[in-house]
Amino acid sequence: MSKAVYNGNQVAFPVPNDAAVNGDIGLTKREYFAGLMMQGFASDPACSGDIKIQAEYAVKWADALLAALEPQKQDN
Repeated sequence: MSKAVYNGNQVAFPVPNDAAVNGDIGLTKREYFAGLMMQGFASDPACSGDIKIQAEYAVKWADALLAALEPQKQDN
């Protein structure tokens, strides 16, 4: 599993939940970023067409952002 995939599956806004027995709850970073992209797509009047395709693009944009946020290996 790549670091971007691992990072994307982490909870976006973790909060301690002492009452929960199943750990953290909420949206993953990947889901959160994809939702923000969908919000941007929906706010653009020029953006029309198949929303299923737009959703797929939103996930691709979220994955690209997560990959770009990973620290780059430095050549030494």
